[in-house]
Amino acid sequence: MRTLRLALAAASFAALAPRVCLAAGPALHVLEVSTEDSDDQAKALTGALKTTIKALPDHSLGDGDVSLQVILLALKCGDVPDTACQVKIADKLKTDAYIWGTMRKQPDGQVVADLHLWRRNQSEARQQFTYPGTLTSATAPELAKQADQMVQRLFGKIGAAKLALAGGVAGELFIDGKASGQATAGRELSLPVGAHRFEVKQGDKLLATAEGKVGAAGVVEITLAPPTASGGGDGSIAIDSAGGKSWKRTAGFVGVGVGGALIAGGLYSMLKVKGANDDAGFSAYRSGFGPNEDACDAAAQGKVSRVPGAASPADADSVCSSGSKFQTLQYVFFGVGALAAGAGTYLLVTSPKPGHSATSARGRAVVTPLVGKTRAGLGVSGSF
Repeated sequence: MRTLRLALAAASFAALAPRVCLAAGPALHVLEVSTEDSDDQAKALTGALKTTIKALPDHSLGDGDVSLQVILLALKCGDVPDTACQVKIADKLKTDAYIWGTMRKQPDGQVVADLHLWRRNQSEARQQFTYPGTLTSATAPELAKQADQMVQRLFGKIGAAKLALAGGVAGELFIDGKASGQATAGRELSLPVGAHRFEVKQGDKLLATAEGKVGAAGVVEITLAPPTASGGGDGSIAIDSAGGKSWKRTAGFVGVGVGGALIAGGLYSMLKVKGANDDAGFSAYRSGFGPNEDACDAAAQGKVSRVPGAASPADADSVCSSGSKFQTLQYVFFGVGALAAGAGTYLLVTSPKPGHSATSARGRAVVTPLVGKTRAGLGVSGSF
């Protein structure tokens, strides 16, 4: 019966000449969607697509009702038009653009529409859509919305994105800051081509986020995952007053810790210098020389001190070498340690605590080593 009907339609189509379209924009024909098992759904989709084309500001709907199956039979093409046959269709319709497609029913009751936009001297656009097979009326709002998205995607103005949710998060979906319903795994969205930001929230609490670029071809999978940046522990990202993440607290603690360790090394070196100065044998050796003569230089030259109990020149020289080494180290440790601790303290003071905004602060700490061969000490001064 279907073959007989197509043959009769093809015979009548041979004499069909499309009427002139008086609309301003270039004509865009919509061929009746071809199907073997979804006649009602195919006719409804064809009608919805035509309604969408009529509303386009830069196109008009091509005149006449033409079935893809009929025109393929009339032009002696295969069941699916190849490139050469698509050109023949355009020439027969006297048009530079048309939409054709096929439809099949799935076991779950949904239908899959495979639509193509052919334009002369341009690459063919193709999109596949799956929607409920219960939409059998061309005027159904759900089908009208679906048809509008199909046309927009065929023209490359919007693309498709499918949600993937990491960690089983659930909540309200926000796209570019606008509420967009519930976030469910596998949900497919039609969005303008370009970059978008996706967020899942419960109230003011940010549960998951992602950024993705939607293209005109194919479906882009967007995986939303919980934020990994340090913050208040509730999924939010702590921001300081300068707009940066709260890395300052971590760096501040590291700086204070390193600075403290270095200052401890400086204190140890200071004690070693003091120990050298307080050595009884070295003190006796040093007292055997005049105030303008360096005891360490004398020890290096092998000079013997005549004071009872004085260390030998070799022992005195060893004490001097040890004292000189630790005296150098104490300046290095105290200097670098003071810088690290001061920088760490500054970062801690100026960074926000979790859940709080940053407060401005001006401060500095100055650590001054007071060490030498005859005295030792540590001066700390600061203002906050």
